[in-house]
Amino acid sequence: MQNFKTHKKTLLSDFLSLASIYTVIRDQEFDEAIQKIRSTEDDNQRQELKYELPVYYPCISFDGVNASIEKCKEVQSTGVVQFDIDNIHGDEAEQFKQELIEKVQELIYAFISPSGGLKFGIKTDFVSSEKNVNDVFRFVYDAIEARLQKKFPEMKADRQCRSIVLPFFLSSDSKAYFNDACETVAVKKDAEAQYLKWSEQKKQAEESNKQVSSDYSDTMVLEALDAIPSVLPYHDRYYINVALINGIGAHNAIPLLADHWQHEKGRDHILSQLQEQAKTASKCNNDLRYFFSVAKKNGYKSRYGGNRRRLIETRSSGSYRGNKNYSIDEADKALELKLDRFFTEKQDQALMIEAGFGKTTSVLKYIVKHGAQKKNIAYFVPEKKLGAELNDAIKGLNKGKKFDIFREHLFNQIRGLEDTCEKNKVNKAGFKFYSKDRCKNCFYHPGNDTGFSCEYFDQFNRSWRGVRFYSHAHLFTPASVDYGWKADFIVIDEDILNTMIETSWVRKCEFTVKLARSVAGYIKAGKSIEYGLADNSDKIREELKKVEKQLKSDIPENERAVFMRYKDDLESMVKRENAFIELKSMAGSNEDQFKITKKRQIDERWEGIPILLLDASGKQEVIERLFEREFEFSEIAVNYQDNVEVIQVKDKWASKKWVGDNLEAVNELIDIFEDDDTAVISYKAMIEDRQDAMWFGGLRGKDGFSNKKRLLVVGRQMIPSTDLLAYSQVIFDRDIERTGDMEQVDKIVTMKDGNNQLFKGLYDYTDHELRLLNEHVNLAETYQAIHRLRLIHGNEKKQVVLFSREVLPVTVNRLVDSSEIGFTDIRLKFLKAVKSQRVLPVKDNKLIIDLTGLIVKQIKNFKERESGWIDDNMHFKTVSAVCKKGRGRKQSRDFYVWGNVSKKEFIQVLNDQYGFTVYSDANN
Repeated sequence: MQNFKTHKKTLLSDFLSLASIYTVIRDQEFDEAIQKIRSTEDDNQRQELKYELPVYYPCISFDGVNASIEKCKEVQSTGVVQFDIDNIHGDEAEQFKQELIEKVQELIYAFISPSGGLKFGIKTDFVSSEKNVNDVFRFVYDAIEARLQKKFPEMKADRQCRSIVLPFFLSSDSKAYFNDACETVAVKKDAEAQYLKWSEQKKQAEESNKQVSSDYSDTMVLEALDAIPSVLPYHDRYYINVALINGIGAHNAIPLLADHWQHEKGRDHILSQLQEQAKTASKCNNDLRYFFSVAKKNGYKSRYGGNRRRLIETRSSGSYRGNKNYSIDEADKALELKLDRFFTEKQDQALMIEAGFGKTTSVLKYIVKHGAQKKNIAYFVPEKKLGAELNDAIKGLNKGKKFDIFREHLFNQIRGLEDTCEKNKVNKAGFKFYSKDRCKNCFYHPGNDTGFSCEYFDQFNRSWRGVRFYSHAHLFTPASVDYGWKADFIVIDEDILNTMIETSWVRKCEFTVKLARSVAGYIKAGKSIEYGLADNSDKIREELKKVEKQLKSDIPENERAVFMRYKDDLESMVKRENAFIELKSMAGSNEDQFKITKKRQIDERWEGIPILLLDASGKQEVIERLFEREFEFSEIAVNYQDNVEVIQVKDKWASKKWVGDNLEAVNELIDIFEDDDTAVISYKAMIEDRQDAMWFGGLRGKDGFSNKKRLLVVGRQMIPSTDLLAYSQVIFDRDIERTGDMEQVDKIVTMKDGNNQLFKGLYDYTDHELRLLNEHVNLAETYQAIHRLRLIHGNEKKQVVLFSREVLPVTVNRLVDSSEIGFTDIRLKFLKAVKSQRVLPVKDNKLIIDLTGLIVKQIKNFKERESGWIDDNMHFKTVSAVCKKGRGRKQSRDFYVWGNVSKKEFIQVLNDQYGFTVYSDANN
């Protein structure tokens, strides 16, 4: 039988016959090591000594180096069923061995185990090469155990032997028994029948459990677990664990349970148990019903009062939204179907398409191919500069093709007066002459029949049909001239909230706050806005006079503009028009300053025109309330390419204040990683002077990092709650009593390996609409930042390092402590030293001391305890090479290496810099 596999430290061959194994046991080849094990009283030491022994697999033969059936190309059970009796030792074990030899005709072997217990094997007819061999084996084991139990009622076997792939340590027993010619127990047929019956029951239980799971919310699960004591015996924990694993899935249940249970051996011990239990959880019928029954016995009720920590589960896999993740081709087809619907049925569409997919390019291609020859399309982008880039890009889309519909003048970037006004261009002093009134009387105006022309006016008359690129601001600006052109469709690219919501601060205007509070008092009392304005009409007129007086005084231009707008609002109030929206955001302000926040209205020339809204991370409720119209909302999530790695720091918030307080260390870390392949996104004030850098608040739609291989995102977008409150009052028309209270929540981080992790103790708004705005504005900005690296197209290796302990709509490869990527003083010094040398001998402590300024103890601790953080993806790795120095002897030495050092460069540095002659290298 080819059924022997060795432990890594054995000198025996990988495969031996069963007879050869027992020859080794009888000949006591490992007797010295085994006697040491048997004489050791400490359980942990005894276990460590066992791991020096070879292991064998008596019940199964398989290829490969892993005892994992799923990873093997070929597997076959041997027919042997092994039992392990650990509760007897010495003479008692020898006596039971003799009883087995006398009474069990199917006994193939028996011997004393390394710990002094008894191991023996029974020969059966269960020889199978099916992939379900482990599942069927459990029924074989149970049948043989039942037969033996009748003969030996006091026998207590270790139930771990029910696993066919369980390895056993080699032993030493001069009296070991072996009989290859023993009888065979016929058990295969019955075991396979029992397996089929169990499989059907399992399938039915899974379907039932799906229905049960839908009856319980995440919050209820978390609260129920809180009610269960955190210290319980293994047996009790096991049934609770498998019930929750079956109920909500291993990737969700394991992090919760690992954090809940307390054990003297620590969390890692619990985690290891959970991972093993998850492998066989489906064999147990316990589900959420059992889990909640245990919780209720411990005092759980369906709801508790007050704000409790909530579990917020993000997406389940792969990408930002939904359960469906598209390939690139599938996403292209899905997008084209949505565009067909928009341009044919004229239904408002809001398409949330994975950032970095190239939605703008895809839409422009569609327009070139299908739309530009028939319809006028007003295409709105965040900035004028981007409009110019798109205007050039759409021309490039036609390169090498012959679309009949393509003519250059069909695509126009609408430029503003500041760029095109003839008077402004010729004025050497740089003063700006343009304004709406000046344009009407200007001799460059085409309506004045002067024979002169102006680039600003000319651009509106180049085509009757076509696409015009505007900035977002033009959606709210009346046209001074735009004769004869009307849009059939509107495309808005990227989020428009910040342009649509107008916010201004005015200082030292106590009277404004008083008026707002006065009118607000009527609203609180249940009276109408009109009533409040009418009863405060004298105050409104009095305030209007104060504002007019303020405008006559010498005040800064920015404040003057705000006062002008406020004057218009007050005049509207006098006319009994509803202008209360501004007052609502002022009422909570202090006496020294107030904020005017209002929503800009889309200009009437765009009213009634179908809108296609393109974004990657918008929230439907926010968008529909912002535009005051319903959208057909669609989400197209796209898989990242395979070579993308996202590393997230789990112990730092990296707030703006934290980055400011640690700015020197942050800059050192960025400097270490900064190269031609690395880019940075952080706070503007911190990195404004850096090349290859963007900052939060101004990065959407930008494509400057698509050729980079690594992106460090240091921090996160987090506008103050006062701003979100102002937004919410305008967008959702909520009263001034709303507060920005927050609560603790737990959120699940989606891991690429499926073993999702839990971030506990995060904070989010208690108010539903503020939560939506937080996701729409704050979380979306960090999500957009990550995708500046372009993670979908191509196959180049790319890496995002995210310095922020928050749950984002991305799939994470690794969660690490900040120290693991160098964020400690010692590690920073090591990184700088290795980067400066490119190659650094690991054992050259004198050189390391000179380069880092560290002491010997720090260096020793680093090498012994912290070398595990070294990672090829982080620029820093170890390389082994056989070399010698001078007349010294050849030996293998380890070197720290920075970056992608070639083999030639590695050898040259060792030779020129350190005087080593290299004979071979293991890793380069």
